[in-house]
Amino acid sequence: RKVCVCSDHTGTAHYIRDGENGFVFPSGDAEKLAEKIGYIVENSDRMQQLREQAFKTYEEAFTMEEFRRNILSVFSELIGGQK
Repeated sequence: RKVCVCSDHTGTAHYIRDGENGFVFPSGDAEKLAEKIGYIVENSDRMQQLREQAFKTYEEAFTMEEFRRNILSVFSELIGGQK
């Protein structure tokens, strides 16, 4: 239940809705990164909903169980696609 901050050039950014379950800044833009961090620090007492949404995203996309499911799905498609 941490606040995620990532650049728009990471794979993780695909899962982040800025301001809803984390924060995304333009890659290479230190000023925007500083703004995001400043906002988080200044509003840390109001981040509980965002933290909960971040954890939900983690559970849906990043747990080992989800990783296992994704890998098995890929292998299944590869094996099933061969004839």
